Amino acid sequence: MNAGIVLSNQFNPFRNLAVEQYLMEKGIRLDCLLFLWRNDRTVVIGRNQNPWTECAVETLLNDGGFLARRRSGGGAVYHDLGNLNFSFVVRDDLYDVNRQLCVIARAVQVFGLDALVSGRNDLTIGERKFSGNAFLHAKGFGLHHGTILLHTDSSSMRKYLTPPPEKLAKRGAVSVRSRVVNLTELNPDLTVDRLTHALRNSFADDYGEPSDLSFPDLASAPETEKFCARYASKDWIYGDWMNVRNAPIQRHAAFSWGICDLAAETDAEGRITKLAVATDALDPDSIDRLENALIGWYPDAPIPDLPFASDVAGLLGG
Repeated sequence: MNAGIVLSNQFNPFRNLAVEQYLMEKGIRLDCLLFLWRNDRTVVIGRNQNPWTECAVETLLNDGGFLARRRSGGGAVYHDLGNLNFSFVVRDDLYDVNRQLCVIARAVQVFGLDALVSGRNDLTIGERKFSGNAFLHAKGFGLHHGTILLHTDSSSMRKYLTPPPEKLAKRGAVSVRSRVVNLTELNPDLTVDRLTHALRNSFADDYGEPSDLSFPDLASAPETEKFCARYASKDWIYGDWMNVRNAPIQRHAAFSWGICDLAAETDAEGRITKLAVATDALDPDSIDRLENALIGWYPDAPIPDLPFASDVAGLLGG
């Protein structure tokens, strides 16, 4: 198997997300790549999330932080230099989420910690979460990326992240906060460098000794520059929510597939003219298709035959 590893030497979220996309769509076509990277004071929201319901946007930006949107689904996360991010870019026929998660779990277990795969996309020790994960497929490759909390500033996490009321109601505010754990709370000797070394070894054990790819070369590629500009743009970060943030129709609900937050405008006949659907669901493409299908829809019309459509139409009055 041809494997590769990339270690970022920059802390800018737009640059790191751009390199990740380059590796998936334009870079060296290996069977499996592992990209390790960190961001400085950043909230990263999922592809379909509303920035203003997920984080304290103005506070974050006024403090010199970054707001970024990734291409995968899932929920908002806080990054600082005490958080190590990983990205697997794997050929579709070799893509195996459990195998990839086990690479992370084994690296953490080296330090005497009983890391386990838990729930739909978490890694935990006991009942406490130290890693959340999200996923995407494109151009014959799968992307699996996630966080590893080593010594993230928990006070900043609480300051900038604003979990939706439905999540707090479901689990309890205290529970949501106590679920998260920094690995250094459990093993004070753990460092980013030591964990990076353990991750490399664990990855090599499963996929073979990886080739080292140059992050500066990848980061300076013309395609990466284009991706970086896109990630840094307001159109990408805020999306449709810039236009419908204060729309007259506002709905919020929690479903089995995720929390849903939508805003819409209608014409005089009640047809949807503007719509934005925010969710932490893990399937971003389905939400994009649904938004497009519901433009022009009205409550007495047939509900589109798409994932999540009946639930979202119900919020709109269908």
